Amino acid sequence: MADRSFPSRVRHIQTGEPVSAGVAGRPDKALEGRTNYLKEVIDQIEAGRALILRDQAVAPEVLEGQPVYWNADNDRYEQALAAVESTDVGVFAPTVSSDCMGMVLTKKVGNTADIVLWGVVAFPSLANTIATETIQIGRYYLSQTEAGQLTYQRPPVTVPVCYVLGPKDACDTNIWVFVQPVPRNFLEDHIHYQFELTALPAGDHVPPLPGESHVITNADPMRTGWLPADDPSFNGQAPIGAKFGYNLAAHEGLNRVFPPIPVTAAVLEMYRPSATEDAPPAFYGLQRVSSEFVRIDKNGIWWMSACYNEVPWPVDLNTTLSSSSVSVSSVSVSSSSSAVETCPVPRSMQLIFSFLKMTFLTDRAVVTSLQPDEGQPFQFVNCDGVPATTGDLYARLIWSLLVEDDYAGGQVLKGITETNRFKRGWVTEGVIAGSEAVVLSSTHSRLLDPAATAGPSNPTVHQGLVTVDVQLDPTERELLPQLVVLGDALERVYKGLTYLGFPNGRNSGIRAKFVVPYSGLPTNPKLKIRVQLFGRGTGTLTDMDASYYISVRPTIGVPTPITVGDTPLTLATNVAVSADEIHEIESAEITIAAGDTIFVSLERDANGSPTYDYEIGLVRIGAILVAGS
Repeated sequence: MADRSFPSRVRHIQTGEPVSAGVAGRPDKALEGRTNYLKEVIDQIEAGRALILRDQAVAPEVLEGQPVYWNADNDRYEQALAAVESTDVGVFAPTVSSDCMGMVLTKKVGNTADIVLWGVVAFPSLANTIATETIQIGRYYLSQTEAGQLTYQRPPVTVPVCYVLGPKDACDTNIWVFVQPVPRNFLEDHIHYQFELTALPAGDHVPPLPGESHVITNADPMRTGWLPADDPSFNGQAPIGAKFGYNLAAHEGLNRVFPPIPVTAAVLEMYRPSATEDAPPAFYGLQRVSSEFVRIDKNGIWWMSACYNEVPWPVDLNTTLSSSSVSVSSVSVSSSSSAVETCPVPRSMQLIFSFLKMTFLTDRAVVTSLQPDEGQPFQFVNCDGVPATTGDLYARLIWSLLVEDDYAGGQVLKGITETNRFKRGWVTEGVIAGSEAVVLSSTHSRLLDPAATAGPSNPTVHQGLVTVDVQLDPTERELLPQLVVLGDALERVYKGLTYLGFPNGRNSGIRAKFVVPYSGLPTNPKLKIRVQLFGRGTGTLTDMDASYYISVRPTIGVPTPITVGDTPLTLATNVAVSADEIHEIESAEITIAAGDTIFVSLERDANGSPTYDYEIGLVRIGAILVAGS
């Protein structure tokens, strides 16, 4: 069909329209389109080529060529998807979206479409349906990963939808498709298997006496047959009470398709050519072995009895005989090629294992168990929070297994994108003081190179909560006095130098005030008084008296009381000097706090010692802020 939509409206000539071929022929063209459309529909019906539902409601995301199913809740067709779900009774069942009804032939305006339910139709393109594969001639199945898509590879959740025929010839640009959805329960698909088991022990066996048990010695896991149930090759998977286990690992064909699914869909049949008087009735001729003697589970085939003449091999089998002829179930099988053929042909003991396997419920189609790989940061638990590998499981991410402490690097995971990818970006890994003017403290610190010695090229890196203080002086900060009170000290000018003089023969002194800043102090701040003194003559300066008083910064609601009395301060001024030589002297450290006000007194006693007969000059006095040890 050139035009896939039915022209439902015929525009007739209106009063006032100009007379032209286009206006006069408009109704005829509309009727011609209707006729051609109906002709092609009738041809298809008569030829039985396609069954099409016209003008059906579809979901907005449905595109031409896509497989659809009927969503009764929304009263419309939607993109089909092959999937299964667990029912209330704990079994798997196909989802509603797996019940593909057909393919969209034409998508129309208003979210309606023509849907092919069955038959051969031509599609201009299948790009909306087979977007990730090269289109091939053959059967296509409903995708179980992307809604509205088809796949050439048969998936475990199998829903056949169509057969792609391709173009009719080299000139045809259409893709012809035989639409044939298969409405069936694909979960019922299964395969029948039958294997003959080796009716021999995989080791040495000596016939026991009546009433004794059968024993396998020198078990060999490389041989086919039966091993003791406690053989290490079974990894302790034998059920309680099992005596022997079939060596699946040595039976390559069976091991490849084992276990049965479900495990109850399996049967073991035993054929014994003759019976002995002490054999169980179930062991005569060809019999199905009951659950009393055999147990089949996902781990293997287990024989539950070791009693005399109740084992899956001939009772009189003796593997230790060196003769070329071995008696098996009272039938002598000779190795000679010249033996005379007898009728009927003697038959040995046989074990026939038959089972079926669902094509969907296999270890290649569903997850049979979940467990994290060694060293991986995952844990799977059941609904009670107990670690488990099967059943309803919840996944946990064990963050402790993802963490490597003290790992250097400034890129971190910052979040998860809408496409479930981690966001990674730069952050400040640590802070390094660029100069001595910056004082850093932190909740964690390390050397830039932990394996090297600390030094200018290997500074301390501060991490965590980092406090940054700034010192105006790299190693020390000098506070100048805000107020100096003279106590009989004299202001002098000598050789162009101004100073405060402490004359000889009388008491004199000064009192200076220093203000400690409210912030920007070094760690464990201390204060030292530094003075520059000189003498007008040669000798040893008198040891002057120094003291201090601290006025602590008051807080709101807690005033600071004014008390009387200074604290002595060690300041050794009794140094030997020559006339007119300036010496710098520092006091002992004073413990301070931010916002303190410090008053410092420096006094010369008229009778102080040692005796110095000249005036002492104070050129400079300051308070030095330092970091305490």
